[in-house]
Amino acid sequence: MRTKHPLYLTLLLCSLLLAYTSTADAQKVHACLILLGNDPDQNFITSVRINEDAMIGLMEIVSRNADVHMTLMKSEPGRRGEVRNTHLVNTETRAEDFPKQLGIIKPAQVTEWIRNLKVGASDTVFVYFNGHGKMDRYGTHQLHFDKTKRLARDVLLEALQEKPCRLKLLITDTCSEVTRGTHPAGGAYLAQYGDTEAKPQFYARNLFLEHTGILDITATSPEIRTASDTDKAFGDAEVGGFFTYALTNALVPTADTNSDDFLSWEEAFAETEAGTKRLCEKQPLLKAQNIIQKPVYHGDLPIRAELATDTFADMVLIPAGEFQMGSNDGDPDEHPVHTVYVDAFYMDKYEVTVGQYKAFVQSTGHRSPDWNRVAKYSPTPQHPMINVSWYDAMAYAKWAGKRLPTEAEWEKAARGGLVGKAYPNGNTLTARDANYNDNVGGPTPVGSYGANGYGLYDMMGNVSEWCLDAYNRDFYQESSARNPISGGSITSITDNYTQIKSSRVLRGGSWVGSAPYVRAASRHNHSPTLTSVTYGFRCARAVK
Repeated sequence: MRTKHPLYLTLLLCSLLLAYTSTADAQKVHACLILLGNDPDQNFITSVRINEDAMIGLMEIVSRNADVHMTLMKSEPGRRGEVRNTHLVNTETRAEDFPKQLGIIKPAQVTEWIRNLKVGASDTVFVYFNGHGKMDRYGTHQLHFDKTKRLARDVLLEALQEKPCRLKLLITDTCSEVTRGTHPAGGAYLAQYGDTEAKPQFYARNLFLEHTGILDITATSPEIRTASDTDKAFGDAEVGGFFTYALTNALVPTADTNSDDFLSWEEAFAETEAGTKRLCEKQPLLKAQNIIQKPVYHGDLPIRAELATDTFADMVLIPAGEFQMGSNDGDPDEHPVHTVYVDAFYMDKYEVTVGQYKAFVQSTGHRSPDWNRVAKYSPTPQHPMINVSWYDAMAYAKWAGKRLPTEAEWEKAARGGLVGKAYPNGNTLTARDANYNDNVGGPTPVGSYGANGYGLYDMMGNVSEWCLDAYNRDFYQESSARNPISGGSITSITDNYTQIKSSRVLRGGSWVGSAPYVRAASRHNHSPTLTSVTYGFRCARAVK
């Protein structure tokens, strides 16, 4: 028998290896579709099912250009739920595993799905939610999983922000009121398009594979807070949710308004908004305003696709160098003024917020604070986190890949490059400069006042900030002139913080502190177990 030449086998193995590598290295879209039709109203159930078909159709189109790993989480009447995992690769046959039958979908399943994702730098993570949702009394958009289980969308945003991938998308359709009437659909579903130029496929690639950053799109009305707001209906049993229908039909040539053959999310969003309003206008009793709420994330950013992907985007580089630490005019523990050299480091631009801390608790199961007490003084996700101990702050910083600043780092950063000045903004202080002396009655959202010379906000007042150091009133008389720290090294403190019992440093004063207590040199301290509505923190990290 004639044997095949070894070269033939080599070429065959190489071709198989290349085929496997091209599949394994393909750009991936990790999609989680959460569809909660667990409502007694049959129109609502039907609307959610139509949305399910529309979004799966969209993912099938995306799969023509990417390896799509889709997880479908569903809850329907009778408290039934299932989780189904589907793998879509180009135009190959859909591969499915057996769905898991379980009780109603819970918020933790969604956050765990995000946390457990293994993503590549070029990947996309896409979370879509369809179900009931309302704005609570604190202005937080809550996603409703059933009558008792809620999940703030800010928690999902923070969890997505942590994923080191190219693009993160959160799209929610929480238009919870549906009408019983029907009307002309006014268009075909995306999956049914027969465009000979393959524009839907082309535009799907633009939106899901060729943008970068984190994008938040939601359909809800800030006005809808109670069940009595029944004059607004945002979907029906004919086309499903108006927002989802308009979104999945926005991949059309007319949406590319600048005719550059690239569909941006801004263009798709504009088409979606217009389409949603057109559908509402077909129902004369419906109100079209406020159907789509533009994203609010880390302040009041406009909708954008190209936002920073860096996990540490909200940090400021503090340059290496010397500064004059302490004050000869303050309390004895601030004496003497001495020259300190600090290596370059990064510092959080803002104090850690309630929204960021909630994401940490949700992700790790860390001990929850008294949220009612937090909400009393810091009512929104953009307010500084309060009522946390030093141990809590250390745990958060470790989870975020950061640490607390040393006392020397904190004071150098607070001074903002100024020399010999009392405050981060100079020698005078008014109510326009900072939140102090109980002039507001509580903490204010981070960044409410002007930044110092390094671009850092709220370095005086608002909340007192935990530092890494042990408190030593005589430390300035004996400390090192280079990167001083009290109570051990940075490594020994961070590695063994749960065993530490000694008093810890607090800096910056708070919203109740008088002017002397919010000076750049002012030092405070307390037990690491203490929590207070005036205590918060921000993080630092070394330059790597």
